[in-house]
This record gives sequence, C-alpha cells and structure tokens, in this order.
Amino acid sequence: MSTPLLNVDNLRTSFQTGRPAGRVPDVQAVRGVSFAVARGETVGVVGESGSGKSVTAMSLLNLLPDTATIGVDSMTLDARSIFGLSRKDERELRGKQIAMVFQDPMTSLNPLIPIGKQIEEMFLVHEAGMSKAERRRRVIDMLTEVRIPEPAKRYNSYPHEFSGGMRQRVMIAMAMALRPQVLIADEPTTALDVTIQDQILRLMRRLQVENGTSILLISHDLSVVAGLCSRVIVMYGGLIMEESPVADLFSRPLHPYTIGLLGALPALQVSADRLVSIPGSPPDMSAPGDGCPFAPRCPYARVRCEHRLPGYYSAGPGHRSLCWLLDAEAPATDSPFGAADGPKRSGVRPL
Repeated sequence: MSTPLLNVDNLRTSFQTGRPAGRVPDVQAVRGVSFAVARGETVGVVGESGSGKSVTAMSLLNLLPDTATIGVDSMTLDARSIFGLSRKDERELRGKQIAMVFQDPMTSLNPLIPIGKQIEEMFLVHEAGMSKAERRRRVIDMLTEVRIPEPAKRYNSYPHEFSGGMRQRVMIAMAMALRPQVLIADEPTTALDVTIQDQILRLMRRLQVENGTSILLISHDLSVVAGLCSRVIVMYGGLIMEESPVADLFSRPLHPYTIGLLGALPALQVSADRLVSIPGSPPDMSAPGDGCPFAPRCPYARVRCEHRLPGYYSAGPGHRSLCWLLDAEAPATDSPFGAADGPKRSGVRPL
C-alpha cells in the first residue's frame, strides 16, 4: 500500500451503561482496531451487526454520545493528528476533510427543510464568504453531479418528495460538496433495490475517480464490497478478524469467521440446499472474555482459543488474520487448514 492518507492505531471505544459503577461493566464496542487507508483507495468494512463497524467510523469524527469514551494511540489524516481536537477544529474536519454518508437516508435528512438548503449548509459553515447566488449554483452543480433530474427545480423540494435512491444521492451530494479527502459510507445501499444499488455504487466510483477521494465503505453485503473495494476489513466482537486484498478474501479466506460469512452467501444457481448459517449469537461486549470472541461459535475452536487472544498472522502483502489455527504448532486435525488444505496455511507467519 502507498503512504496512508488515514492511519488509525489501536482505537478503543467503550460506552458507559448508566448503571452503578462496578455492577454492570462498560460496553467495549471497539477493542484495539488498527488500519490505514491510502489516498484514492476504497476499503470495505464488513461484519455482523454489533461487530463495531459503525462505532469505528463514528469514533473517527467524534460523533458518538457523551456516554462514549474513545482512546487511541494515534489517529492521523495526511500525517496530521485528528484526535483530541478542539470543537472548532473538529467542525473544520467534518465535511471538509472527512465526510460521512449516514446509514439511513430516510431519517438523515431534515423533513422540514428543502434539500437545496440542507446541502447549502456545507458552504455556509466552511466557506462563509461565498455569496448566496454562488452557494445556490454550487448546490445545483452537486445535484447535477449525482444525476438528480431537473436540479434547479429540485433545489426547493423536500425529502418526502424523493425516492429512497434519490435521497441517498442527495446524501452523497452533501458529503461530496467540499471534495473531502475521505468519504465514510455507512451502509449506503441499505433498503435499496438492486438496480438503485448499482446506480449508487457507480456514482460513488465515478466521484472517487474524478476527485481522488478515499472511501471507507461499511456494509453487510459482501457482493457490494467485492464490486467496489480493493481491500476488506472483517470485524467481529470489536476486533479486526481478518484484513485482506479483496481477491484474496474471496479466494483464500484465513479466519473461520470469514469462511462462515462467505459460506452464508446465496449461490447464483438455483439450488434446493438451505443457506449455511453461523450458529450461535454475537458476544456480550460488556464481558467479551480474554480469548477470541468468535471461539464459542467456531467449529474449529481449541482450548486456548477460548482463554487467550492470538496475535495477527500474515499470509502475504496486506493479508493478516487473528486466528490461533494459523499458528505453525496448531494441530491440522479438524481444521479448515488441515492436511488436505495445507497450501492455505503455507507461507503464514506471525506479525
């Protein structure tokens, strides 16, 4: 990977429960996440609900409630620290340098304000010297850029007058208005039909190419990630289970959780077989334990998996996995990397 634009080292985010101290522990939503995003790169973040994806993204912009406590060893954008900023500097960061498309376009827009005015707020906050006529022109240009029909007329329309896909385009126009260096897209195609999903993804890809924007794409949909991302981060239990180039993830997954996610994908061909599911439930993040959080659900778990968290193992450039089964001393019996599957574990080394 080229020099990182966004670099996060050992991010930890927890939430106070509001219960008497000592009786109910804090919820440890993110427990030591480190990753980097290069300039112009698209990185996907996948995992079940509650795995820490959105909390990680919101932590970058300090958009979490007062009950959240955020800790990090280092968080930089273009080699400049973006952690512990003043309110003024945070306001400068949000929208102008890092922008976010929030998860639900149905509720992220104010229903009482025309969409043109909502996008215009970006220029009011960050480019105060701009004239009213220039702000309107820039908003119409952005609506044109995201392919909103009759943008000048739609400037005065309200959110309820738009379809779900159109509202998502408005959210993207708002996020891209100031040409940020990083765009965080949190489930940008949720609740959209596949045709509109494709349009939104094509739009994001085009804007990225034209503006050189880096994208952090959070999604449950591995097919969306496969089509848009060059690298994938798999999260579970507030940790990164696996990080890999997108081609390697689909052809050579290393973590049993990743294997489970891929196994749950529906096949394209018609089949009478039932979909494969991952048994069990996500961990209780108020008491995540000392071992691998996936161990209670893992069909290959060993005793040490339940009591001690492994380190990362590398399987090549940009490919790492948090799994004891990749240790050279791990027994091959009943393992996804057993004798019959030996090449998958060859070349793996501790990081």
